[in-house]
Amino acid sequence: MSQLPHTNRRRFLTDTGMGMTGMAMTSLLFQQGELQASAPGEGRHLAPRAKSVIWIFLIGGLSHLESFDPKPALNKYAGKSIEETPFADTVLNKDKINEVLLDPSKQKRKIYKSLMPLQTGFKHYGESGLEISDWFPHMGSCADDLTL
Repeated sequence: MSQLPHTNRRRFLTDTGMGMTGMAMTSLLFQQGELQASAPGEGRHLAPRAKSVIWIFLIGGLSHLESFDPKPALNKYAGKSIEETPFADTVLNKDKINEVLLDPSKQKRKIYKSLMPLQTGFKHYGESGLEISDWFPHMGSCADDLTL
């Protein structure tokens, strides 16, 4: 069983203190009458149209970058190192790297030397102009019926 990363006292008090502060403030505002439940509005904001919903949750599924969330900068800077991009200061920030790249076993994960391009193309579909991956060619026919 892997151990959790070490948490220092300051981080612990910050994380738990903010939650306690919020609960205490809510209680005080309620006691003073400042906080009250508002009456529900008349009717619905919009008339419901959906008869059913399909919710897709994929653990280990394909990347959001290659399905419905294209990032053109990945193709623009493909093959370049992180230092050669305008994002170097943010990505290579030493405080962030230690926080993001450490796994619970305290071993740093592999950092790839160059950026990889997207593995697929994207097209705009429907009146909404929703960008959908070339991997889903038939999904474009119902682009205006999708919620992302």
